[in-house]
Amino acid sequence: MLASRLLGASIGALSLSLSLATAAAAADSVVLVHPTGGDFAITKSATNQYIHAHPTSLPGASKRRDVLTVHSPSSAASASKGEGSGLGLRYPTDLTYHGGPVVTHLVSHPIYLDPTGTLPLSTWGDPGKFLYDLGKSEFIHLVDGYVGAYGNNRYTVAPPVRSTTPSGTLLADGDIQALVHAVAAATGETGYGHEYHVFLAPGVDECFDTTYTVCFSPDVPATFYFCAYHSSVDFPDIGHVLYSVEPSVNVPGCQVVAGTPNGTLVDSTNNTLSHELFETITDPDGSAWWNSTSNSLFGAENGDTCSFVAPTGFDPSIWYSEGHAYATQPELSNSLHACAIAPGG
Repeated sequence: MLASRLLGASIGALSLSLSLATAAAAADSVVLVHPTGGDFAITKSATNQYIHAHPTSLPGASKRRDVLTVHSPSSAASASKGEGSGLGLRYPTDLTYHGGPVVTHLVSHPIYLDPTGTLPLSTWGDPGKFLYDLGKSEFIHLVDGYVGAYGNNRYTVAPPVRSTTPSGTLLADGDIQALVHAVAAATGETGYGHEYHVFLAPGVDECFDTTYTVCFSPDVPATFYFCAYHSSVDFPDIGHVLYSVEPSVNVPGCQVVAGTPNGTLVDSTNNTLSHELFETITDPDGSAWWNSTSNSLFGAENGDTCSFVAPTGFDPSIWYSEGHAYATQPELSNSLHACAIAPGG
């Protein structure tokens, strides 16, 4: 068990070499990292950012897609006509490859942002266990055809990190970048083989635009556009970094329907997390796999295409891994030409 909490860059290799099992057993002793003024300053020099957000399930969410992607590919051609609505189809159009990088293997790094420093990790369910089981599942192999890799155990999870900084109930993407930079600089683990998932505490809103108008803000309906997003960015000192922003999504507009195996808190978190992870794998920079052949789904990535909505929330599918039942949305398989929870359907 880790006996002490390390601050900032002193994290080093010592703490993050813990196995998942050890970290889970020592949940109250996970590594603590605080971004410094230097981390916040360096975000101003970050370049080549790509952001793609998961729309809420609220009425009209699909019409907001044009504001939910930043730095979308300039190679997007005009969409073809004639598909119709698309959002309720179980057999939507395939994704098209646009030549960019994909992620053949990846370590997920959970970061829990708790400004109070008092919340148990169960506040977010158990994302670490979910990511571990997802990496062992048949479900994750839906990405194989997109990335051209087929082996097992390619998508794993690192021990968790906690932070009390940045604080406040309204954050911007620059705040998230500073935290991600602090952790990635400490671990030295960057590039396409790592993604940092930042989990926000309940009651914390987050906006990815500088005018605070495109946000996760269930308490401010006028700016409530998304449930989560994945992003990539180049920092001048540590290079290319992948990350996702995972708000506390057990709220109307981001919840799964009631009655799922693990309850709405756990399954809503897992549903959103899997959506972002699959999209990171298949389209980390907005230049790989996305829909460029459908008016209704133009610009949609893997997760968007199969994010089905019922009257009371997102409508997940049930799948199993490592003896556990999970409820998340299916994902698009180009080989099956359908939304699925396993390569066989």
